[in-house]
Amino acid sequence: MIPLIVAALSGVLLALAYEPFGFWFLAPLGLAIFIYQLHQVSASGKFFVGFIFGISFWLIQINWLTVLSPVVLAFAAIALSFFYGLFGFFTEIFQKTKLWSLFTAISYLTLESLLNYWPFGGFNWGTIGYITSANPLAGTVEIIGVFGLSILIYSLSLTLIISFTLLRKGSLTAAFVTLMIWLLVPGAINLMESGRKDELISNNLTIGVVQGNVPRLGLEFNAQRKAVYQNHLDETNRLLAQNKNTPLDLIIWPENAPDVDPFANEEVIRELNL
Repeated sequence: MIPLIVAALSGVLLALAYEPFGFWFLAPLGLAIFIYQLHQVSASGKFFVGFIFGISFWLIQINWLTVLSPVVLAFAAIALSFFYGLFGFFTEIFQKTKLWSLFTAISYLTLESLLNYWPFGGFNWGTIGYITSANPLAGTVEIIGVFGLSILIYSLSLTLIISFTLLRKGSLTAAFVTLMIWLLVPGAINLMESGRKDELISNNLTIGVVQGNVPRLGLEFNAQRKAVYQNHLDETNRLLAQNKNTPLDLIIWPENAPDVDPFANEEVIRELNL
């Protein structure tokens, strides 16, 4: 029972690293606890630890699905958690190797990549690299990408696992040095990013934000997608008319505003001047 409680706690910690909570440092901590706990249980226990970790994480991470129905949330969380259970069971292969934590990390990141494309056409809300943008490593995304940030954050989890393992073996100095790496790496990266931002602070953008809304309340947004697109187009034209003397560098629409492929629809191409 204790391993399952620990798994649930680690899933909650990881979820709290994302918005709207934004406690980024809980991501490597939650992952480290989860991975270490996997190493402490049997093969069948690994499945349940992975599953419970997934359930506690996804119920928080995609709680917005309750807008559709609590049943939809439960179904999606269970379906996604099943893959985390399989991942946990799969890690039994590395159980007795010295590099078990590294191989487990590679497997987890492989699962993360898979979920970007399948099931449901891709469900990447759990990508580690998407934790709050307030984290000190966020500036590296433009260089290493979101997946690279996932690797970097997971690397911090590995340093925590190694530090704890060394501590249990009585190597206090080695554990302390490893823990310092966990603290200093984000700090050093954040310091370098701060200096670079100071150099670019004079580069300003004028941004317009459009919220066109939907024609009527309800969940039939797919049936309204042409009307939703038209609302945003009309609001954009109104915004441009109001700012004739202030050229906009960027206009931002909500995610589902053009719920058609803007590069495949000739009418949309013409209207947006693509």
